[in-house]
Amino acid sequence: MSSYYQDYSDFYHKSGYVYAIEAVGFGGLIPGLWSKRVKIGVSNSPNRRVNEFVAGQPPCDFWILHTVYVADMATVESELHQIFAYRNVKLERSKEWFALTPWELRYLFWLMNRYASGKKGINWRQAAIALGIAFALGGLLATSATQMIQEATVSSVRKEVKTGDQ
Repeated sequence: MSSYYQDYSDFYHKSGYVYAIEAVGFGGLIPGLWSKRVKIGVSNSPNRRVNEFVAGQPPCDFWILHTVYVADMATVESELHQIFAYRNVKLERSKEWFALTPWELRYLFWLMNRYASGKKGINWRQAAIALGIAFALGGLLATSATQMIQEATVSSVRKEVKTGDQ
């Protein structure tokens, strides 16, 4: 039996899909408005996985919200579960369901895309450099725009003075 679990673990530390699937109709007074019940999981075939849910879960619709292809499914899934652990829905047979607000859902998609592109988290040094460059360019543009406005104003005043002299 332990070899089964070892093989199972090896399967998940390979490349494949990390998915976010919504159980439609769960969450709050108006289901789906404030929070959505989302499963963060892994599979080689997310579409097949949704069909497995339909066959073995409570009667509701399931939608694939987002999938990404990653190099190590198990690591990415584990990290996403840790990030959203505070939103975990306590279920008897699963620890992979989360009640996510629309903002958290967008954050989840952003994180999934970062993992798919091979980037993890934010490189704060690069972000600071980019922000500095953006401010510098913004300052240059503002300075040149101000200078152009001043020159245009001076030019129009000179024209008025010349036409007034004649």
